[in-house]
Amino acid sequence: MISSNQYWSHMSSFNFDDLFLFPDDIMEEKTTSSFETDQYQLQTLSNNNSTQEYQLLNLECRVCGSPAHGYNFDQITCESCKAFFRRNALRDMSQLRCRYLGSCIINNNTRRQCAYCRLKKCFDIKMRKDWIRTKEEKQLRQLIKLSKEQKKINNLTNHQQSLVNLPIIVRKKKTF
Repeated sequence: MISSNQYWSHMSSFNFDDLFLFPDDIMEEKTTSSFETDQYQLQTLSNNNSTQEYQLLNLECRVCGSPAHGYNFDQITCESCKAFFRRNALRDMSQLRCRYLGSCIINNNTRRQCAYCRLKKCFDIKMRKDWIRTKEEKQLRQLIKLSKEQKKINNLTNHQQSLVNLPIIVRKKKTF
């Protein structure tokens, strides 16, 4: 192990090429400390065992249990359950029927077999149908998006026009 004073006095006599040649014990010390830091962070994360953090780390659909892709309608769901809920949440539940008296098990393999039980499970986990956008809200959102794009295009064209108006300066290369 080299003390810091010895290390810097040794480093002052190095050339640029020598900067990439480190003694093995310095490199080992550096990698060990970063490894210890990573282990500490993992241990800290594993000590916080709240159910919400567990769900966010694993991202498992609360309806069918398949891998989830995000937070939809106030719950963590997969894309399939998100689309199913958006299409069916505003329907009248009396239109749907279960063949097995509402006792179907909803998982990744069976989620398409019983729409009634799947929708019931969506409501049981408190997915919010009031978060579904109406046609007017969708149109308004599209208009806002288009106006932002137009502003961005206008800003780019104004910026390009200002660049065109700037004089071009030609520099000569220095010769030695």
